Amino acid sequence: MHSRSCSAAARCPRPGRTNCSPAGRHLTLLHGYGLTEFTSGATILPPELISQKGESVGRPAPGVELRIVDGEVWVAGPTRMSRYWGQPGLTSSKISGRWLRTGDLGRLDEDGLLWLTGRVDDVINRGGEKVLPAHVESKVAELPAIAEATVFAIPDTMLQQRVGVAVILRPDTALDVDAARRLLADTLPDYAVPEHWRVYDELPRTASGKADRRAVARDYQEQDARL
Repeated sequence: MHSRSCSAAARCPRPGRTNCSPAGRHLTLLHGYGLTEFTSGATILPPELISQKGESVGRPAPGVELRIVDGEVWVAGPTRMSRYWGQPGLTSSKISGRWLRTGDLGRLDEDGLLWLTGRVDDVINRGGEKVLPAHVESKVAELPAIAEATVFAIPDTMLQQRVGVAVILRPDTALDVDAARRLLADTLPDYAVPEHWRVYDELPRTASGKADRRAVARDYQEQDARL
């Protein structure tokens, strides 16, 4: 019997964990969190916690220190970058002493596990209520028809911003927006349930392969302007 590993970075919603560990396959899911500026993994979630704590990204890796400052994840360790080349202003905004400000929002639970809740610059302000896109995405991704979801802000003259979501559907499914919103109302506050939905065959992506939230928002606004 051979054992294989399946790695995941950042938050891993339940559908992703399930798809990576199908019955009959002997896979070990390795789940953690890191960033380019740290040049290595910053946290690791022990495999035995995947089933119960799978949306956590784990505890600090050996040699890594981690703390939460005003909701933002800060990390320190020997693999932290020294600076951004030729960008002293950006460097000073990201490095505080030996600490790297990651720009990621998160919390530590009573077991020392890190749970990511979004990005500092991605928070949606809907009429004064703060919406964390990553949290909404994790709930949308649990809907039966949804293969992938990206939540984005839509400018609004009354509320400042509204919540939109771009989704990729699973094969042989259809999107019933009203039904999806009713299901989400059981797990999200009213103001966080996406009001505007767009279906994509493929989402625009960044160079690292992540869904490009800003490109999705621009695409939505351009399409809306043509209507």
